[in-house]
Amino acid sequence: MEPYEKAAEQILAHTRAVYQPQHDYAAADQNDFKHLDLKWYAKAAEKLQERGFRLLGDQEDRTITNAPGGYLKPVMLRVLVSADGMIIATLYHPKPVLWLRILFFVLGKSLAKTIDFESESEDGTFVSTSNAEAAAAIQLPPGISMRYLPKQTTLEALYTCQRETLNQTPQKTFKRFQSLEEIIKAQDRMNAIKAAFRQEIGEVSREEIERSVGSRDDSTESVYQEIQDLRSREKSGL
Repeated sequence: MEPYEKAAEQILAHTRAVYQPQHDYAAADQNDFKHLDLKWYAKAAEKLQERGFRLLGDQEDRTITNAPGGYLKPVMLRVLVSADGMIIATLYHPKPVLWLRILFFVLGKSLAKTIDFESESEDGTFVSTSNAEAAAAIQLPPGISMRYLPKQTTLEALYTCQRETLNQTPQKTFKRFQSLEEIIKAQDRMNAIKAAFRQEIGEVSREEIERSVGSRDDSTESVYQEIQDLRSREKSGL
């Protein structure tokens, strides 16, 4: 198998596994995640609680953990909600496996300890603020507005940005969440939007591949074309 064909197969397999309309969430015990920076989780959660956030629990997205490729070590999600229920805060420490850390080092990239703030409108759209700037390479559907700030952005600045976004959209009414179960259902509503959008754009776009590697050259074009060829063969049953 040619390397571009193998890369195309891996990208498609990972994309299809991750972009499912419903994910498998399970309660997480922090003692099973000692490879992560648990002190950071505790400190970040404490800062949010000082702002009135309530801690709802720790979760693992097993859909992501079990996705083919094994790019990340298992990740714990710590979920909190604002006092008014309109802002969901998710803390997570994505830690790539060794070979991916080496690749990121060569490319001059890295994954940061991440804070996502999300809000869902009654019209079914989402607005979010995150410091997961590496994820900006991935195209999002129109119903999800995500503002990516630099990875070193403080928790306070991220929260302020999210709150200002809500204040600047008075025409929207945002849902108020009280429980972890309600938030998981909201996440799957978002997952369903993302999954449908993947099908609309052909699962992976040329621009996403280019942004992910930081350049456009013959290799990225070859991988993209292999993805299109693979999808065509699948549709024709070959």
